[in-house]
Amino acid sequence: MNINKLLSDLISPKGNKEYAYKMGYDRQKNGANTTNCHFMIFSSPENTRAWEKGQRDAKIVEGEKTKEKFNKEYEQCLKQGERYIKTGNINAFRKG
Repeated sequence: MNINKLLSDLISPKGNKEYAYKMGYDRQKNGANTTNCHFMIFSSPENTRAWEKGQRDAKIVEGEKTKEKFNKEYEQCLKQGERYIKTGNINAFRKG
């Protein structure tokens, strides 16, 4: 093992694209902090692009989860509305 590489890894964030991607993803999911926005991540254009891609991918995942939740709630609302129309009972809109 190269001692310089070992020391570099111990005292500063890794300067590779995989790490930059993970930090961009983490930034989107957990908010900015000194680890996922460390200046060393942006030490090259390739790392910066990888960080931005990680952030975009996390937004896509969040968007899909939001869309799934909306669709589920929408379907539940439609079922409740159908029950209300059939029964005339306002309690159809209660959860259950």
